[in-house]
Amino acid sequence: MELNVKRALIFMVVVACMVAFQPAAYAQAPTDPQIVGIVVTANQIDVDYAKLALSRSKDKATRDFAQQMMTDHSALQKAVFDLGAKLHVTPADSDTSKSLKAQAADTTKKLQALKGKAFDKAYIENEIAFHKAVMEVNSTVLIPNARNAEHKSALTNAQKLSQGHLEHAQNVEAAETKHQSDTHAHAKPAKATSKVSTVLIRDLAYQPRSLRVKAGDTIEWKNADAIPHTATSVDGKTFDSGSIVKGTPWLYAAKHKGTYEYVCTFHPNMKAKLIVQ
Repeated sequence: MELNVKRALIFMVVVACMVAFQPAAYAQAPTDPQIVGIVVTANQIDVDYAKLALSRSKDKATRDFAQQMMTDHSALQKAVFDLGAKLHVTPADSDTSKSLKAQAADTTKKLQALKGKAFDKAYIENEIAFHKAVMEVNSTVLIPNARNAEHKSALTNAQKLSQGHLEHAQNVEAAETKHQSDTHAHAKPAKATSKVSTVLIRDLAYQPRSLRVKAGDTIEWKNADAIPHTATSVDGKTFDSGSIVKGTPWLYAAKHKGTYEYVCTFHPNMKAKLIVQ
């Protein structure tokens, strides 16, 4: 029974990774060594993400989630190595494992460029997407097609584990969204000073991407997109607009001199710079 559970867990992760990250590879079944290699890679990626979150995040909820991922995926990693040793299978690279590593390196680079709330947001969103992919494949492909009763039971139990991870991540995201919404709702809009500079948000970009103002000036962010955005300083403390929706601009009075990089926490690839002189 224990061996079947481990096989089912491994198979679920493998297929999820192949479908979510490299659909073309799904049509060609990997060898046993490649299967172990893919699972080892996938687990190590999430462990590394968790380590990065624990080293960067100061948010308790984010750190608690990262610690859970570290614990659970480290345990699964040990189970994979134990199973491989029992079956005399040595992990081997494949196009899928190489693709996972390359994409993880890109994601890690993006996460390392973020700080504070922007990092927490991007990390949790990444984890939600991954666990949704795993659960989708498990519920629509693996469980319905499992012929062995023990395999089906193991897959169902694995689904519960993934569901727990997903709900944990979603709860962290929901709590942070509510906090930002409450903060935004109770914040007093900045009063216009002698000069107001406008940043237009259009087509998932800030215009201009670099704005120079004087201390005491007011900056106004106007969203022209149909979806909400934020203007959140990368340091996670200087300013955070909360959700900026179309038709409702957000004002910020620049009091302190300095150069402040900022992003949209909903779309981390949106970046700009505010220079206060």
